[in-house]
Amino acid sequence: MRRATTWATGVAIALSFALAPIADALITLELRVDVALRDEVTVHVGANNMGDEPAEDVVPEVTLGDTTKRGAEPKSLPPHGFLAAWDLTFPKPTALGTLPVVVQLHYADGLGHRMSAPAVHVLRTGGPPAGDVVVTLEAADVAATGHATVRVANGEAAPVAGTLRMVGSTEIAPSPAERPIEVAPGATLTVPVTLENRGAIDGSATALWAYVTLTRPSWVETLVASAALSVVAAPRDDERRYDTLLLALGGTAAVALVLWGARRLLAPKATPRTRAARRRSHRDP
Repeated sequence: MRRATTWATGVAIALSFALAPIADALITLELRVDVALRDEVTVHVGANNMGDEPAEDVVPEVTLGDTTKRGAEPKSLPPHGFLAAWDLTFPKPTALGTLPVVVQLHYADGLGHRMSAPAVHVLRTGGPPAGDVVVTLEAADVAATGHATVRVANGEAAPVAGTLRMVGSTEIAPSPAERPIEVAPGATLTVPVTLENRGAIDGSATALWAYVTLTRPSWVETLVASAALSVVAAPRDDERRYDTLLLALGGTAAVALVLWGARRLLAPKATPRTRAARRRSHRDP
């Protein structure tokens, strides 16, 4: 039996102060994924609400290979450390190597706003040890949109090929969500990713995952990376107009100063226009 653990955290701010005793009540879910491999695969999903607002209708959705299963019973998680757990079983994969187990822990706040906490776990079914390929993920804050960068570094003497997939929460949509990759020996492939906010709450935080499945001669290798995402408020239209006006005024002032300086440099010096004036200018010290 092989067991391993992946941790992920999903955070959301309450939408209504009436549902929480303080203004900034939090749902803070600690997600644990354990996988046991025997004659079948058992995926154990545990959720721990470390926040101070209840999480409602909590249920995991797990994908292994071409099969997706959902927890049989949604549960309510009261705050301050309340635990819930589910076991989902899958047929034992025939492929050797390391395979991705993708988890979305769905939940809602007291007003019915639906969210999720994602995680990607790696299941080992046997095969050769891992190669010399490294996947990293960097992500910036998300407003209406955001950006992330995936890098796949190939330290091997031969090219590698496979598929890159992105996993965000249900409120954050990455693009591309999936694309084929090929990396030359000793090279690093950089993949920019656009993130679209589809209802994430301002001030919340969630996880973003990237995983690469490499096609080896007789096995599959899965490489995983993750990053934390913070959701920030997008500038309002009046703030954008104010910033644009300040930028325009600043540009106009700069142009005016340049033109004034040019006139000073290019204007002819004042010279006496009459003989009497020329004589006065010579007499003046």
